[in-house]
Amino acid sequence: MAPCSNSDSVFRTDIQTWHQRLSHLNLSDVRKLLPKGSYSEKETATSTACDICIKAKAKEKFQRKVPARRATKPLELIHSDLCGPISPQSLFGCRYYILYIDDFSRYTWVCFLRSKSSSEVCTVFRDFKNHVELQLKHRIIRFWCDNGKGEYDNKAFRSILTEYGITFEPSPPYTQHKNQVSERMIQTHNAKARAMLLDCTLPPSMWAEAISTANYLHTRSSTSSNNGMTPYEKLFRRKLEVGHLRRFGCKAFKSLPASHCSKFGARAHPLFMLGYIHDSTTIWRFWDLTGGR
Repeated sequence: MAPCSNSDSVFRTDIQTWHQRLSHLNLSDVRKLLPKGSYSEKETATSTACDICIKAKAKEKFQRKVPARRATKPLELIHSDLCGPISPQSLFGCRYYILYIDDFSRYTWVCFLRSKSSSEVCTVFRDFKNHVELQLKHRIIRFWCDNGKGEYDNKAFRSILTEYGITFEPSPPYTQHKNQVSERMIQTHNAKARAMLLDCTLPPSMWAEAISTANYLHTRSSTSSNNGMTPYEKLFRRKLEVGHLRRFGCKAFKSLPASHCSKFGARAHPLFMLGYIHDSTTIWRFWDLTGGR
């Protein structure tokens, strides 16, 4: 991969820059992730509200009276919900995304779909199941979702769960709040993605890239559900690196091969940062406006 210089450089380490890099994560959790002394903090950082956060995260307050019993091991219980249709469609023609949430760690996986047909949802679930069970050496035991007929509560999907001995636990009709873990996680991902898109110059069709990045950052952000531990650390039991994080949509530059340059022509052209690749801390996803490689 060609070396890239990044306008959102490692030398800009004030707390507000990290707040933006982490998809507008609240400042107290930003501080928990960063080593002491690795960032500067302006006096106005805590006293002034972030306009982007207010615009992206405003919502009604829902109070839960009885706390739910948590799973005691990975994949014991998977929560799921589907979001969409979303307009405009993504760069690859998707209109929906589906979240799978591990109740034990609150680690999340996101998959993008062109439709919410049972056949597509079943294919995505099979791929997800095979991937996580092989990776984590555990198997899915229970599946909690809403009672959506198109995606979950249908013969095709139920037959897959029966085939693998997975208990199907849909919420009652017209009680979406009963599927509160998934509903809340959808809100969290949408708010993070909305904040990132409002905070950059990329078009709305980049929503899938923003959701994917929001998911990556959520799994690496402290959460009260884990008493301050990140979902990644609780699930994989290893520490995180944050030095590779950059502001979504920030400008970068790709060096051009000498054979592609004239004597006095440009030696690089601009790209826009779109996210991360799996667990890598040295590879990023970029958008090339020129369509070049």
